[in-house]
Amino acid sequence: ERLVEIARVAVAEHGGNLGKRGCVKMRLHVALNLHRKRERGIIAGLSMALMQSVVGLGTVVLQRAINLLGTDYIAAHAASRKLFDLLMVPMSTLAIANATFTSQNYGAKRLDRIREANRTLIFWELLWSLFSVAVAWLGGRSLAVWLTGTANEVIVSNAVLYLRFSTGETYPL
Repeated sequence: ERLVEIARVAVAEHGGNLGKRGCVKMRLHVALNLHRKRERGIIAGLSMALMQSVVGLGTVVLQRAINLLGTDYIAAHAASRKLFDLLMVPMSTLAIANATFTSQNYGAKRLDRIREANRTLIFWELLWSLFSVAVAWLGGRSLAVWLTGTANEVIVSNAVLYLRFSTGETYPL
């Protein structure tokens, strides 16, 4: 439908002098250009999918290693992962919103808006990272006790340790 419309505009611009063969060539040219744009989008999507696969594989390997340590460590890891995930929700949301904003403005050729948004995003993510580190270091023990419902020192100390290391490395990534 869109290809036909573009071909009609092309014919109108050339005063109808394209003829039948020229119109078919124009349709093929437009179709190939649209196909190339789709391929670039697919390639970008594949790179994101590959990254998620690597992260997922790493999570499985880590979980396997933790399972070998015993139930206290499994509980500590589960608690710290839940707390870490809660602390990272705002950063993930900002990143997703920025990806959408960037793609829309890239399509509109508004690179100035992309640069401004990225500067603002980096500021807010740095601020949230510092907040997350402060929560992990100052309130991690209380949160781990609250979430696990136990005062078992092995569980709580390992949950806090994992949470502190996890939040400390989020901004550099």
